[in-house]
Amino acid sequence: MSPYMAIYPLALLDINKPEDKNIIRNSLNRIEEKGTRAWCGYSFSWMASLYARAYEADKAVQQLQIFASNFCSLTAFI
Repeated sequence: MSPYMAIYPLALLDINKPEDKNIIRNSLNRIEEKGTRAWCGYSFSWMASLYARAYEADKAVQQLQIFASNFCSLTAFI
């Protein structure tokens, strides 16, 4: 995820700037193409942050749902 730090958390790229919008969209498409096979738990929350920065709320929520259903235990709350 480190190549995408310019989107989040550093905010060097901004989806609201026309010159950055294409870079961000292409970056997110590239991550989607590579898939999640090599990811660990925090990768899903980071991806949710990247989607949130790109105003893709549905995809951000989906990443958090994947994280919660695969890496969080309900028994910790019982």
